[in-house]
Amino acid sequence: MRRSTAVIFTLLVSFICRTLGETCAENCGKKLNSCSCHPTCGSLGSCCSDYKESCVNTSPYSGSILGGTDFVVLDAYFNKSSDIVCRFDNKTNTVGYVDEEGRGHCISPLLYETGWVSLQISSDNGTRFNRAGSWLSVHTGKLDSRFKAILVNSTKWQYYGTPNVGGNLQMTWNTTLVNAEKVNIELWGYRETGDPYSEYWQGEWLYLYSLAKDHPNNGSFSFFPKIAEDGFSIWELGALRVSSSSYPNGMWNVQAAWSEDHALAWHLEESFRQNSTGWALDKCLDWDQLENELPDFLAEIIDCPCTLAQARADTGRFH
Repeated sequence: MRRSTAVIFTLLVSFICRTLGETCAENCGKKLNSCSCHPTCGSLGSCCSDYKESCVNTSPYSGSILGGTDFVVLDAYFNKSSDIVCRFDNKTNTVGYVDEEGRGHCISPLLYETGWVSLQISSDNGTRFNRAGSWLSVHTGKLDSRFKAILVNSTKWQYYGTPNVGGNLQMTWNTTLVNAEKVNIELWGYRETGDPYSEYWQGEWLYLYSLAKDHPNNGSFSFFPKIAEDGFSIWELGALRVSSSSYPNGMWNVQAAWSEDHALAWHLEESFRQNSTGWALDKCLDWDQLENELPDFLAEIIDCPCTLAQARADTGRFH
């Protein structure tokens, strides 16, 4: 009898030692011995006591693929002295902060992919990432208009300089997206270099120049476009960024409002404005020649949707 009691006591102590102090910190997505850190634990009523604190949700839960979204970490509270570092997709770190109410904030970075990416949060300057969640990276064309800068009459922006298209251009934004009294309006460009489908093929996303500096953060900016100087007119695709004037020009991964990416017709060289049709024809001929030099990849890709409406509805595969 004594031996049986001792065995039961030993098993009980072993169980308590194994389960005592079980936490969701660094265990999100797992089912532990005495409780769960799996997303289903809420509906099953089996969550560990610190589930919401460690396996965090955010508001908003998504933002532009270009980054710059300031979002709040929900149901988790930090010391005012906490040094917040947010890690996206296990590779890109940004510096966050703690607000007056003790809530942690993260700034989303430039992400070269759309969809859900992992998010880890550290409160000790990156020594230990003990909180985890997810972040939804969205192409600017799919992003809610409340969370991006709007190009007023976007068709005019993309056809600027063609016959009968000119004058001032205007953009607007929600002033709460940039926590600053003064902002810079920056132009960023995208291009690809090297031989397509070779190991030297590279995509480049780069700050080009500022359209305005120390502009009041009043939610609106208009300007009369000029031909880009210093060779920047070779950049044909890009986006505008509204960010605090306190940051250096072109600083990466800071709080900002981005416009959609668009054809930069409004800053192209004089030859485009003099003869946009001829300029476009040359581009088409160059593209056709490049296509003829590329390998046949049609057999390797999924079928195209039959209509534009189908493509827009199928957000998982097309944008």
